[in-house]
Amino acid sequence: MLVLCSKLVKNDYGKKREHMGNNILKDKFIGGDEARIDESGRFILPVQFKKILLRYYGNKLYITSADGEKIDIYPMKVWEEVARDIFKLKVFDPDRTNFIRRMHSYGQLIKLDARGRILLPPALRESAGIKDRVAIISQFTYLEVWDYESYSKKMATTKIGEEQLRILADKLTHLGK
Repeated sequence: MLVLCSKLVKNDYGKKREHMGNNILKDKFIGGDEARIDESGRFILPVQFKKILLRYYGNKLYITSADGEKIDIYPMKVWEEVARDIFKLKVFDPDRTNFIRRMHSYGQLIKLDARGRILLPPALRESAGIKDRVAIISQFTYLEVWDYESYSKKMATTKIGEEQLRILADKLTHLGK
């Protein structure tokens, strides 16, 4: 399923995106892809993500994991926005403290190298069970990096039913009010 999705993203979306003009998605990551991990723990960022990263955000990244199951890669500008929102919370709020603790325990500042590669730190690779192949999934403003097999299993067991779609539609409807 991921392979099919990534082919659609590369073949159709990549070509159409250049002609979309000024729209809400112009600076967003879209779709999913896969990559191989080299012996140093690096992967080449797929071109559709690299173009957006360099055009709108630069090469500085914040890499972390909120749950230890996957790796989250934020453009530094996006991470700064997240941090700005966290700063608005009360200092002694336990949810704030736990979130910061979790995000900083794995967190590292990194850069996309000149060859378009991202180094996944050993502790993050180990926590997420990443071996030699990864699935890279867009969350619009940041990327998730999963062990390919783990992601495939998760997608096979995660179904979105009518009830979940209805709940999401209700949430989206309330955003417009």
